[in-house]
Amino acid sequence: MGKYVHSSGAVNYNWALTEGVITLDFTSGQGIIGFLSVDVGVAGLSQQQVDDSFNAGIYQVEVTYSPQTATLKRIVEGQSIDSYRLTMSQTAQMTPIYLGENVIETPEFNVSNESDVSMRKPYSGSDLAFKAEDMGGTWAIQHYQSDSDDGVVGFVLDPYVFSADNTGKLQDAETALQWQIEEGVLKVTFPDQRYQESRIIDQLNGDLQLLNVAYSAEGAVIATEVMYGFKVDETSAAAVDVTNEPGNFWQTMINQWTKANWKDGKLEFYYEGNSDNGFNVFGFQLTKTDSRRLNLVNGTEQDYTLDGVNVGWMQESRDVTINYFGNFSCSDDMSKPCRKREWEILKSQPGVAGERLYVKEKDYYLLDENGWYNSQGAPSLVIAPRINIYETIPENYWMPETMKSSGAPSLFNTTSSSTNYTILSPNKDKSSVN
Repeated sequence: MGKYVHSSGAVNYNWALTEGVITLDFTSGQGIIGFLSVDVGVAGLSQQQVDDSFNAGIYQVEVTYSPQTATLKRIVEGQSIDSYRLTMSQTAQMTPIYLGENVIETPEFNVSNESDVSMRKPYSGSDLAFKAEDMGGTWAIQHYQSDSDDGVVGFVLDPYVFSADNTGKLQDAETALQWQIEEGVLKVTFPDQRYQESRIIDQLNGDLQLLNVAYSAEGAVIATEVMYGFKVDETSAAAVDVTNEPGNFWQTMINQWTKANWKDGKLEFYYEGNSDNGFNVFGFQLTKTDSRRLNLVNGTEQDYTLDGVNVGWMQESRDVTINYFGNFSCSDDMSKPCRKREWEILKSQPGVAGERLYVKEKDYYLLDENGWYNSQGAPSLVIAPRINIYETIPENYWMPETMKSSGAPSLFNTTSSSTNYTILSPNKDKSSVN
């Protein structure tokens, strides 16, 4: 027997080895949660369901993949890392979308895929290690939660705040923690004796690539993920201004750090360069006048326009709030937004395509007891708190150089009038509203 551990939980399996091929038969456990862009045929969606989703401002659906069988065959053996060919069959189920009295749901469907996965051999004595004398302060490291008031199960970001005496707390929840360094590995213990270990597997310019493994109080593995982590310089983060220059926007990058998403140092227009995968393009244009959430792309990389709905936004020191209007206006007061995305700035530094912004990010609706948008409603999470990364790029980033020109009109097609913004930060006049 064995256990396949992933960021949403774990799945149990029975295994067998036959002529160099490992066969896995999955028996029980938590499926893998993923998100797909809304389109006809995706997760079984019909044209009417796609139209209803778009009209409600929903462009992604949540899908739970439940592994059924898999095979693993080693194709490359290295000194520290081996590569395996993984072939997996899964059943998948879209999470229903509730739109007032209308519920969008689809039947379960089957998925088969093949991929190459790398597995690191056991190792010790690495120079990549946490050091006790460096730990005091705030750390952006995600941790696994299985019980919370918001119902989120999985890895979330509530930064660790460590004291030098091996005590600490979660920044927002203020849950008490104990921490220690064991052979370069960070171990954080929670009040119920659950614990999480974070091991550095790579680092670059202060960014750590971490293997985070969550354990029960009895030492059983619950879930694991590979994610960024770093120490937060709160003073430097508070001085960051997220205002975009005209013609630029914040492009999300958290899912784009794969070899197939870059060609000659440039981000691919389509995800991993394949038009069947949809667009890499998504982000926010936060300016002093027309601010937008980028929704859709029309055309090809040789000739395209960007579709975005206007948003309002404000910044106060490290905290940025982006307010969605239009389809997300509150039913009890259409002048108020009932969907918000919040950023807590963690740091900024030069990136690959442009200036890079690291944020703690969450997105939520305000809903009443009947599921309607209401300004007095309770927050309902769309995106649980997480690390996200954006880089500022020009609207014409993907166009051929021969088609770019200075002073060119915006490539955005907007669907509503401009919305004011407010910026409140240490280096700004706190009364300024533009």
